[in-house]
Amino acid sequence: MSIFFWVVLLYLALLMGISIWKSRAIKNQEDFMVAGRKVSTPKLVGTLLCTWLGSGTLLAGAGLAARVGISELWLAAGAWIGIVLVFFLAGRVRRIAQYTVPDILELRYNKYARILGTIVIVIAYTTIVGYQFRGGGFVLNLVAGIPEWQGVLLTAGFIIAFTAFAGMLSIVSVDIINGAVITLAVLVAVPLVFINLGGVEFITTELDPALFDITGGHGWIWVMGVFFPTFLLLMGESNMYQKFYSAKNEKSAKNAVMFWVIG
Repeated sequence: MSIFFWVVLLYLALLMGISIWKSRAIKNQEDFMVAGRKVSTPKLVGTLLCTWLGSGTLLAGAGLAARVGISELWLAAGAWIGIVLVFFLAGRVRRIAQYTVPDILELRYNKYARILGTIVIVIAYTTIVGYQFRGGGFVLNLVAGIPEWQGVLLTAGFIIAFTAFAGMLSIVSVDIINGAVITLAVLVAVPLVFINLGGVEFITTELDPALFDITGGHGWIWVMGVFFPTFLLLMGESNMYQKFYSAKNEKSAKNAVMFWVIG
């Protein structure tokens, strides 16, 4: 096993230890589901960053950019605009003070809307969680050298156990650390990759000029097909709403989104 494997294992053990420690504070459903509705703005910022900076953004987004070039920004633009709109929703969501998106649907419509919303979320998040597990397996294979299928199992086992111990309380407690690690890693890695590839000279002489086409050579229908999935995903992101419910007040929820936009 490489040194990277043991570093990753030690980091996961640290996070699990924090989760187990935080489980001592769980007294009721509100503590588990929404961290007692006491989460501060800094913790909310960290956990919202981690909500969006997963394998879909860092791996799939980068892969799409490598294939289609600058037009990949339309994928990110859907999220950016979604976050701006969410800023105006965050305070109201916190004021409603429910637990899940289906709770809102039942409150606004009826129990059948809640059932339909639950079915949609189960189907959607089966896919989302699946590719997150696969992304974790890919990363562990890359940095630690273990087989990808073992990485998938390790990722799944860790996430399930980590969440089961203390729910939202464990998540917000470590996401400020995870958010800082992810942000620092991106800030360090991107310049290093840029320099190692050859910098501006490589971009201007080696890359296909088609990669700089704002529509990727596909037209505006393709652009809309890239833009709206991330936009609509963010607008209906269940765990994002659950984190707004966890804020200690409406102001904290809105401030967290403001800093999330900057991040």
